[in-house]
Amino acid sequence: MKKFGLIVATIEEITALLNKSGSLEEIEDKPFAIYRNKIGDKVLYIIHSNCGQEFASIATTYLINKYNIEYLFNYGIVGSINPKLNKYDTCIVEKAVQYDFDTDPVDHLGVGYHDEFKQKYFYCNQELIEKALKIVDLPLLSLCSGNRFIADNQTREYLYRNFNCDIVDMELIGILISAKLFNVPVLSIKGISDSYDDDGNTYNEMAYKSALNTVEIIKKIIEEI
Repeated sequence: MKKFGLIVATIEEITALLNKSGSLEEIEDKPFAIYRNKIGDKVLYIIHSNCGQEFASIATTYLINKYNIEYLFNYGIVGSINPKLNKYDTCIVEKAVQYDFDTDPVDHLGVGYHDEFKQKYFYCNQELIEKALKIVDLPLLSLCSGNRFIADNQTREYLYRNFNCDIVDMELIGILISAKLFNVPVLSIKGISDSYDDDGNTYNEMAYKSALNTVEIIKKIIEEI
């Protein structure tokens, strides 16, 4: 039986998934809430990691090792930092960089560069990306990840200019690095929101629609693998 994992950061981002999946069963509540959903003869485990790259990394490691996860998905709401980027409901992440990892004063390798991996950008799995793009036509974007909620234009401009990324979150780099250590492929699907200043109904509608789109993509990929 093949086993898949899905990591989500906030309870709001999994509400749509819980409502959509009638067969969803809560199997753990500590240290993380974990739900199990059977898709044919395969199993999808959904873990609520909470916000931040530390929680995301721990949740990834926990899920992979306890449930022998073979493929890993990530869904979440992100902010846009690319001024040329139109507002999309959903996108696929090609690569991510940790903008707040800085050993440059010591090794002069640049902000975001992880010497132990000899790389700055961490990539999602190309095979899973291609499968997702065959299911739905979505933009393929680059992401900055760090432990800070970005709410000001000055920081957005800095991240866009220095890291050549389109969107920003607080979890994906922790997921990608942890999954890389255990050689588990990752696909990350994000809902892009520039609407935190809009009314709550606009944001909630976007998040719900994006989450439902993500569920359909994940289920179709699982059925094909």
